[in-house]
Amino acid sequence: MNWKINIMIYNKFIKISIYLILMLALNNCTSPSEPQINDLRTLIEPPIITGIFVTTNEQPGGTGEVLGNPSYEIKEINVFPNPCFASISSLPVPPPNFVEPYVTFNHLPEKVKIVIVKGLSLQEALNSRKSFIGTNNLSIGVRKVRTIEKNNISQFVSWDLKDEYKKYVSTGYYRAYFFGDNIPENYYLDIELNLTDYTFY
Repeated sequence: MNWKINIMIYNKFIKISIYLILMLALNNCTSPSEPQINDLRTLIEPPIITGIFVTTNEQPGGTGEVLGNPSYEIKEINVFPNPCFASISSLPVPPPNFVEPYVTFNHLPEKVKIVIVKGLSLQEALNSRKSFIGTNNLSIGVRKVRTIEKNNISQFVSWDLKDEYKKYVSTGYYRAYFFGDNIPENYYLDIELNLTDYTFY
């Protein structure tokens, strides 16, 4: 009986060792243009959005209002409007008078890469953890929504609120990571989207 227990322990040890080796290999092979995330949890879990700095089209630098307790700082690069209240269309051909929604990033360097991932509110994070109690799942996983690359002299670039498949994203929270010359390491902004379907108006 003891030899069976020893084999089980040995098999678990081998699986854990292989997992750690793979994780180290992935970290070493990560491209410098992609997010450099040192905390293992942020590799396998969505970011938790604790708040945002409010911006508008009229005041892209910020209104001075803060919602919640943001985990980021506004150093120069910003996004507006935030939160974004917009109408989207689920139809293949948008209806007449429909205006495509977007948010704009400003004060960007000439060359920059923006990686947008889906985030969770504090309540969503708590609910997701409760749903996994008693299961074998470790996390709900990070979902990369869109990558935007800019290589021109304009300080602006827009996100049309669509994913890599040209489908509108859902209402919720998102985190945008920025990579490029003279951009601080691990620089990001959090975005709140409140979207309604124009089709049913």
